[in-house]
Amino acid sequence: MTSPEPPSSTAPASGRRGAPIVGAVALTTVLIGVVAGVLHWPGSNGDGGDTVAWAPAGGSPPDVGEPAVTSPEPLRLGHVLPESPTGQAAAVALAVEEVNAVGGVLGHPLPDPVAGVETDPLKSADVASEVVAEDVHAVIGTGDPVGNGDVIPVVTGAGAVQCSASDLLSVPSQDATGLYFNANPSFERTTRALARTVADDGHRSVGVVVGLDPHSVLVHRALAKELEGTGVEIVVEDRTDPTEFEDPVLLTPDMAGAAGALLEQEVDAVVLGNPLWDEDLVSSLVEEGMTADRLYVTGHQYSLGRADDFQQASGRDLAGLTTVRPHTGSGDFHDFLGSTPGSGAAAAFDCVTIIALAAEAAGGVEPAGIAAHMPAVTSGGTPCAGYADCVRLLREGTEVAYTGPRGPASWDGDRMLATEYLEVVRHGGGSGDDQVEVRSFGPSD
Repeated sequence: MTSPEPPSSTAPASGRRGAPIVGAVALTTVLIGVVAGVLHWPGSNGDGGDTVAWAPAGGSPPDVGEPAVTSPEPLRLGHVLPESPTGQAAAVALAVEEVNAVGGVLGHPLPDPVAGVETDPLKSADVASEVVAEDVHAVIGTGDPVGNGDVIPVVTGAGAVQCSASDLLSVPSQDATGLYFNANPSFERTTRALARTVADDGHRSVGVVVGLDPHSVLVHRALAKELEGTGVEIVVEDRTDPTEFEDPVLLTPDMAGAAGALLEQEVDAVVLGNPLWDEDLVSSLVEEGMTADRLYVTGHQYSLGRADDFQQASGRDLAGLTTVRPHTGSGDFHDFLGSTPGSGAAAAFDCVTIIALAAEAAGGVEPAGIAAHMPAVTSGGTPCAGYADCVRLLREGTEVAYTGPRGPASWDGDRMLATEYLEVVRHGGGSGDDQVEVRSFGPSD
């Protein structure tokens, strides 16, 4: 069977069929227009309905007024982030620069953040311990989901706010303090959006392959539920106890054998449910004639890197392999950062700005007060773009709803980023750059 042509990367696509909504992930027409390189988002700036758009600060700093109170000490930030290639640490530095360009927070410029360099996610908790020992009020990070669960009790247990720039299945149980926030949508949400993309591309028969680890099983139960809800038939080779795993996914450590089973069923497409997918499976599928534009992979950045490695080692072109990732920000943000960042860079930038605004709204730098005001400054009132615009309104007594490089930012009930905008990425293969389009997948539930 052949698959339809993927949607154009130059024009965001709307759903091609009236599929039912499952888990409130519904593909809708994108509400974003690109004008002179700046993403414009729905919303009003309070003076007649114009759209609000983040743009890098330039020229003379605007007059943002004076804070109602001056805190006795400056807001101290730290971070636990990799140095490269995601751009997260650079994004933190640029956000601090923007805040300080208009005088900082509550009468003080932000000091240089305490930098914890994340080189091994299994040792991220040790790095976090060193950062919180410097008596910081808030920590940005981690940048890697593997180490995030270990870092949460270290940071929040020390009484500091943590704003993570990595994606997760859900808020880990380690946080009982209310001090943890995640500025990326959950891995579960991007996985469900990937399932919607499979359906929107016109596939009706899909094979799903996941690993045996608990994370893969939980994530891809959501994947299977979403696919079923769109009317996509999931081809099953059940190698598990059906009383233990109720969802129709293929759970197997034998990836090469799985390829044969999927090809026998003549599926339209295959969803690989682990970002570290097995090369034997992909090799077998491609050798037998399955084109890469029928392969869908969870794990976004990890998957694309894996595709590059596989392509280089095997010589097989994986152009068209598809994944869904959190929004990486507008073209202006990429230019501002000096590179095309990973999705965590915009999250790290937003973390700094939102924490600074929350401290202004709270009238102090105590972590509990900052955490209490982080939801309010992202969804509480007049849309505003960037720190200067928002802090000016706060100092005038106006409630604000912050808009950053990715558009509006707010939190769901689990303090995860509640955003409907994600990026669908088609791997460029040997032909060059990846094709990226921003889509709305409906409000987060």
